[in-house]
Amino acid sequence: MSNVLKEAVYEKMMDMADDKELVVYENYEISERHGTETYVVIIEISSYRFRIYQGMLHSTGRVSVKYMSVDSDMFKAMRGTLDLKVS
Repeated sequence: MSNVLKEAVYEKMMDMADDKELVVYENYEISERHGTETYVVIIEISSYRFRIYQGMLHSTGRVSVKYMSVDSDMFKAMRGTLDLKVS
């Protein structure tokens, strides 16, 4: 795995003050078809439920990092346990 990619993800986690949170998932993949490397980290946080960080090393050498917070309702919706009350 590219150290540059992992460092970029953890730098974003530090910017968001998430570097001390519990890591519940990590994955690294290479897509030869697209010429990219992807590193994903999911952490469990108290302010939401989870935060997902995705770092991508593009074939051009550019590194991008995105993140998304997942709250309790979003998590329930993904598991199919969200109780929607329609009036």
